[in-house]
Amino acid sequence: GINAEYGKDFRASDTHSVVCSGSWLGVSSEQVINVNEPPTTPVSGIATSAVGFNDATVTFNAVEDATKYTVGWKTSTESDWTESDEITDTTYTITGLLVATEYHVRVKAGDSAGYHDDVALEQQTFTTMDNRPPKPVDNISVGSPEYNATTITVTWSMGENTAEGLIVTSITAKVELNNTEVEGSLQTLGSDETEATFTLPGPGNYVFVVSTHNEYSASEDTVAVVAHTVEKTRPPPTPKPTQPPTQPKPTKALECRDPNLDIQYETGEPQYLEGMPGDSVTIECFISNESSVNGTAVEWNFNDDALNNEQLQNQEGFSVSGDENKSSLVISNYADSHKGKYTCKLNSESCSFQITSIGQSVDVRDSAPSSFALSGFLVLVVLLRLL
Repeated sequence: GINAEYGKDFRASDTHSVVCSGSWLGVSSEQVINVNEPPTTPVSGIATSAVGFNDATVTFNAVEDATKYTVGWKTSTESDWTESDEITDTTYTITGLLVATEYHVRVKAGDSAGYHDDVALEQQTFTTMDNRPPKPVDNISVGSPEYNATTITVTWSMGENTAEGLIVTSITAKVELNNTEVEGSLQTLGSDETEATFTLPGPGNYVFVVSTHNEYSASEDTVAVVAHTVEKTRPPPTPKPTQPPTQPKPTKALECRDPNLDIQYETGEPQYLEGMPGDSVTIECFISNESSVNGTAVEWNFNDDALNNEQLQNQEGFSVSGDENKSSLVISNYADSHKGKYTCKLNSESCSFQITSIGQSVDVRDSAPSSFALSGFLVLVVLLRLL
C-alpha cells in the first residue's frame, strides 16, 4: 500500500502532485489528486426592485464556477438571517415580509463543496411599503380671494406624508355649499399635485375639501378642509357732499341781561329804567365769559354821543368804573337833563338803556324794571306814589 500525508491547504480545482514512497523494491509512484472547495469570489451587484408591502425582488451578478446561491434577509433589529438556498437563478423574490419595515439582504455563491464564507459579503438595504392611510395634506389655504369671484384656487402641501413615508396614490378636491357638494366640482388629481381651481356658482359660504388616498386603505382622517366666504361685490362708496368750510363762531363780548330778574336781552335791545331827580342811578353792562377783555375797555354813549374820559370828568354826576365782569356807569345826582338813551359798546356789540324821570309817560315793555340798580330811596318813592 501507499501512504500519503498532506501538510498544506488546497484550493478548488487545483491539481496537486503527490510523491509516495514505499518499502517495496524501492519503487516510487506519483498520484494526481483533484480537491474541490466553495467559490471564494463574493456575489456583487445586489439590487432590490418591485418592493411591496410584504415582498421584494432581489437580483445579483453571477459568480464564475458557482452552481447555486443562497439569499438571506433580516430586519435591522434582528441578528439572525433567514435564508433560502439551492437557488440557481440570479433573480429571487422574497415573500412574507413585514409592512413598512427596513430589511438587509445578502447573497452567497456556492457549489457542490458548499457556499462562500459569510465574511465580507455585500449587503443591500430596502424598506417595504407602508399601507397605512395617508395623512391629510398640510397648509391648505384659499389663494387671492376676491369679492364676487367666479373662480378660486386652493393650494396645499404634502410635507407630512413625505416625511413619514406614507403612500399617497391620488388626491381628490371638491367644493361644498351649505353642506352639499357643488355639482361638477369634484376633481381627481395626481399624488404630486398641490392646487386645484374651482368655478363657483356665486356668492356664498363655501367649504373646500381636499382628501388624500391610496389603493390599500381608506380613512376619514385623510380629509383636510378650509372654509371661505365669497361676498357680493361691494357697491362703490357714496361720495360725501362737500361741506362748506365751517365759519368760526364769533366770540361774544357783551351780555345784556338783568341779573335780578333773570332776563336776557338781545344785543342792542333797549332796557327801560326810571330815575328820581336827586337820586343816584347805576347802569351796569356785563362782560361775556367768552371775552378776553374786562370792563375797562367798554365805551359809553349818551344820546349817541361818546362819553370819553374828559367829558365824564367835566360832566357833573357821571362816573365810570370797570372790572373783569362788568362796566358800571353811575349818575350820582339824577336830573331831568340825564334822561335819554345810554349805550355801552364793546367791539361791535352794544347794550342800550332808556332812562326816564319817574312820573313821565314812556312806552316800555311788559317787564319789570331792570336790575341796573336804582337806589332804595327810588324804589320807595315809586311804591309811595302807587299807594
